[in-house]
Amino acid sequence: MRLLTLVAFLSATLAYGYGLWSPAGERLQARLSLTAKTQKQVTTKNRTNKSKRPHPMKRIDPVLETQLEQMMASYDLPYGAVAIIDVHSGRTLAAAGHSKREPAKSSDMAFMPRFPSASVFKVPSAAALLEADTFNPKQCVKYRGGRRRIHPGLLKPRRGEGRCANLERMVSKSVNVALARSIFGHVDRDQLVDVSRRFGFEKTFPGLERFGVSQFDLPYERKQMAIRSAGFGDHRISAYHAAASMAMIARGGNWGNLAPKGVKSQALKPSVARRLAKLMEATTVTGTARKRFHPRKRGMRNLRSAGKTGSLIVDGLDHSWFVGFAPAEDPQIAFAAIVVNDIKELWHIRALDLAQAAVKASLFGVTPPRANSLVALTKTTKGRNRRR
Repeated sequence: MRLLTLVAFLSATLAYGYGLWSPAGERLQARLSLTAKTQKQVTTKNRTNKSKRPHPMKRIDPVLETQLEQMMASYDLPYGAVAIIDVHSGRTLAAAGHSKREPAKSSDMAFMPRFPSASVFKVPSAAALLEADTFNPKQCVKYRGGRRRIHPGLLKPRRGEGRCANLERMVSKSVNVALARSIFGHVDRDQLVDVSRRFGFEKTFPGLERFGVSQFDLPYERKQMAIRSAGFGDHRISAYHAAASMAMIARGGNWGNLAPKGVKSQALKPSVARRLAKLMEATTVTGTARKRFHPRKRGMRNLRSAGKTGSLIVDGLDHSWFVGFAPAEDPQIAFAAIVVNDIKELWHIRALDLAQAAVKASLFGVTPPRANSLVALTKTTKGRNRRR
């Protein structure tokens, strides 16, 4: 038995060695020579010319992109997409997508503004509140109910409400009613529309014109506008747009070379962007992302990050988001992940899992779950769709 095992081991070793020294194997080794050190040198070199606008669809890390595609394919997601952007250069590191329902559109999934933004829309809503002169971010706003949905009656305070939330808790814990009440009392529709457009909604990103624009849904009726500001409207956004807006916040409110058409480069005051980043950092420490992104979480290596979760069920599909940037104190990457699961089927991962894999692969070089570090380099359809 031991002899057979030894023979099998030697055969596999010889086959592997032959594969590496074959022409295809030599190409594989050449791609592997792009180490983390040389990748950093390339990125640093590209940062010198910040005025040049990078094309969103020109990715600079195809290995990372293919590994993320493999991960999504192995979990057989109905829809999934993740985008990662270098904060300093504005270049797209990876934009991976997968769909078992529309496989022909998988390669463009990260650029398509088709997904409900859910509570990710709380980020521009929070920015509007921070810009409002009458709003106090430290004030504790009382609330009741509204965890899954809000009706107009919840916007009116009543006696006996024992819970309250300040702006940090509204964002980090995704407290829907408290945020909707704050918008109702301090922000009008024109102000929120203006902030949304500065965040890139209803604006075109150069190079992505064929995909259309992200949409916001803010009715003129004040109560309905407030409810939808908490993420319950039919707001639509792409993973790339979400990641680019996170890069804007990480840059101190400046889009830089990522600015959509018709949007000023300085979209937010630096003070507002810094306060918004602090609110989002609380999401990973005490909020809805702490189980995956807490700095002391195993595998996170004390990495501090800032982000926002989102979750919404539409037409029998559960849409989960996680968007953000890392490290929080000196942002290098901005990212956004969307995972869509059928509520009638067995789930395997949500957006937090995909985003965590993307961040660890980008910053630490950790291969995403179920992705093959060698097969990924060949970027073949056969390897991409195979279950492990």
